[in-house]
Amino acid sequence: MYIYRGQTAEATERFQIARSLNPSDPLNFFCSIGIAAAHFEVGRYNEAAHWFARGIAEHPQAVWSNRFRAPALVLAGKREEARQSYAELMRVYPELTIAQVRSALPHTRAFYDRAAEGLSCLGMR
Repeated sequence: MYIYRGQTAEATERFQIARSLNPSDPLNFFCSIGIAAAHFEVGRYNEAAHWFARGIAEHPQAVWSNRFRAPALVLAGKREEARQSYAELMRVYPELTIAQVRSALPHTRAFYDRAAEGLSCLGMR
């Protein structure tokens, strides 16, 4: 809940604690994605992209997290990696729109505005 309220330091701390309680938990990829979202929220796009990639590496079916990894990469100035991330997302979700991304989870408005900016740069409608 902290991440959805924009309380990034608290969210990151809770995700790190959760990871440490059971390092082999197969759901730890959610913690990686949550940490990524916290970095994205405060504009640390390189770190966000790293943690989103880690979440995907931990759980390859989490390709949906490219909806935020791709814009993080765009905003970090890594256009080629962003295009690859976006292509992975669109391969699985070819009809995905910015409006659908905005309606998925209750992130802050600023979070979604920056995500929409990045996705728009990559061609999402």
